[in-house]
Amino acid sequence: MLGYEFDDNGLYQGWSPLFDYLHIEESKKLPYPTGIKCYMPKDEIASGVSIESFVDEYIQIDKNDRVAKLDLLNRLIRYINEQTPNSDNVVLVAKFDDDKKAVRRKLVELVRKHNEYSKGLNVTEA
Repeated sequence: MLGYEFDDNGLYQGWSPLFDYLHIEESKKLPYPTGIKCYMPKDEIASGVSIESFVDEYIQIDKNDRVAKLDLLNRLIRYINEQTPNSDNVVLVAKFDDDKKAVRRKLVELVRKHNEYSKGLNVTEA
């Protein structure tokens, strides 16, 4: 099929480590990786793109609701990719020292892994 890729065993290959084969239709909505890197600054508190609405929404999602997580990650990845990266092709995300920093770090890491992904296995769990 044109536009689809299959491995040597004939299995459909997703274009993201976030691709969930139990929810293929939702996974197919994920954008293709762009190579744009996404990081939080090393400073304890620093400016950058705010993802607080995504963090708050992620906290409210039931931990077993993969469809809601895929939807949120799809929107977050697109939001990050719409930002203007610096000369190193990096978008910095605002960092705060609060009780949500672990979730913020996890979301940034998932976006980074998605955008820097090249062909391989489905290895990341949201």
